[in-house]
Amino acid sequence: INAEFFFFFFFFFFIVAAMLWLVGIAALVGSLMWWFKPQRKAGALSRQFFRAEGFVLPLVGHRGARMPADPSQAGRYSTPGNCLCGFDHAVKHGARGIELDTRLSKDGVPVVIHDHTVDSVLDGSGLVEEMTVEEMKKIPYKHNRAERLLTLEEALQFAVEHDVFVLIESKERENQAAMVRAICALCAKYNLFEKVVMITFVWRTVYLASVYDPRLRTCLLLRRGLLQSQHKSGAERFSILERIFFPVTDWVLYNFAVLFARYTECDMLGYHAIELSPALISNLHQLGFLVNAWVVNSQAEKEFLRAQGVLVTTDFCFDC
Repeated sequence: INAEFFFFFFFFFFIVAAMLWLVGIAALVGSLMWWFKPQRKAGALSRQFFRAEGFVLPLVGHRGARMPADPSQAGRYSTPGNCLCGFDHAVKHGARGIELDTRLSKDGVPVVIHDHTVDSVLDGSGLVEEMTVEEMKKIPYKHNRAERLLTLEEALQFAVEHDVFVLIESKERENQAAMVRAICALCAKYNLFEKVVMITFVWRTVYLASVYDPRLRTCLLLRRGLLQSQHKSGAERFSILERIFFPVTDWVLYNFAVLFARYTECDMLGYHAIELSPALISNLHQLGFLVNAWVVNSQAEKEFLRAQGVLVTTDFCFDC
């Protein structure tokens, strides 16, 4: 027996031990989660929430809806996202729901913006968390100077006026509790708990919502294969580790995320469209979750996913 055999034997033993440790930790934490389960609303999000037509759910305008500025230039739009003109465009083309992003300003007001800076959409620069609402509202949009940055309250007023539901993606990572309180306060003020779903990648935000106000509907956004997609090592000696450790770890983390979603009685799970298969969609439906797919712009994909009972978020609402 040579040294190479011992190397691979102990390497395999280490990998198996690490996987068992991860599974054991996940099982232990999962058991504790169920034991200390918070009081939460019963049942998953009703399909009637979205006013579904039979099995088919309506389309949702991604940050409103956008029109291509030039069909030959992918990713270029004449209407910026997260603004009134985009929301209005979506509604005029039949969308029954809009999706938007929100962050907290320096003075603690939720504003409708995707990035942590204003640079990409406004004709100015600065961190959202270091600017007041008044300061940001003085700066016009780059591509539509008639538009000004919206507060979340203004966006919800638009939803009330046009009778559409809203998917609010919380991008807040530092002041998650403040964001949850602000969203709940606005939903209570405008009686929108039955027309708003808070969506987020941040697990703690979902948990805080589950214990702060059970009336707030939630959607946890998930990515499969997160470690594999983020690992960028090109070293040859890590190829075995990449092929064995990361896929198994991703599998454990992914299933733990679904367990967490059930623990907090999350209403919906959101995925990038390429990660969804009929089998996964069916399994999630059986677990009581509605499924949201983003961002789906091909007509064939829209029809396929909607036929599977998926809530589809799209940039283009011409065929809502």
